[in-house]
Amino acid sequence: MMNQEIIDPILAIGTIVLAFATVVLAWATYRLYKSTESLSKREEELRIRSNIFMALEAAMTVQRIDPVIFYDSLGDQSKFPEDSIRALERLNSLRTLIDEPECEHAILHLCNALDSVRRDKSNRGINSAEVVAMVGKIQTRIQWAVNRWREQLRN
Repeated sequence: MMNQEIIDPILAIGTIVLAFATVVLAWATYRLYKSTESLSKREEELRIRSNIFMALEAAMTVQRIDPVIFYDSLGDQSKFPEDSIRALERLNSLRTLIDEPECEHAILHLCNALDSVRRDKSNRGINSAEVVAMVGKIQTRIQWAVNRWREQLRN
């Protein structure tokens, strides 16, 4: 058998090496955690910027809508305003970014009305004055969000 005088220093050195390796592993794990956390934050920032950009494009499309022509074209399949409706639906899906309750409500209400237009293939089921007023309200109220989004994209 080996002498206890030889075994004790070997065990002590082995313990020191393992302790050092544990500290190095802890440090490496912490660095990995920090880099992953940083990457997650960056990915979230990019997702938010992408959503803001999509909302901004949709809002600019909605602001170009002539409310009366929009309502009239809902009943005519050859002039159906698919791009305008798609922009309204995009805003509806991103309405949490708008942060303006009246605008959010008008977008949701108008999208629900547009769903019935698609089903019925006619604008007979919706009130023209109401559609014109909702589009006008959205166009006016969305400007606050547009200004905020542009500022956010600049930063």
